[in-house]
Amino acid sequence: MERLLKALAEPTRCRVLFLLSETSMPASEISRRLAIPKPTLSAHLAILRDAELVSVERDGTLRIYTFNREYLQSCLIEFALSFNPARARLEIIAEPEKRA
Repeated sequence: MERLLKALAEPTRCRVLFLLSETSMPASEISRRLAIPKPTLSAHLAILRDAELVSVERDGTLRIYTFNREYLQSCLIEFALSFNPARARLEIIAEPEKRA
């Protein structure tokens, strides 16, 4: 969760995700559309990959980046559920069973 939150905390990375939510594309196209220098974009994409928010596939000499929407959705649901007091009580009650 820490890597995910770090990735989402930076506005440029959020802009990259928003762009990739429309369609997959190579880094050169992301760089052009967002007016981000390629070395800077590369660093942002590395953080997004590390957080599993984007995946990359090779297409000849290009690397095509895709937004992992399902992963983000599942993380956000899990994060929201972590604030559910009833769930927290159930986990505390179930904890002794996990140790057995």
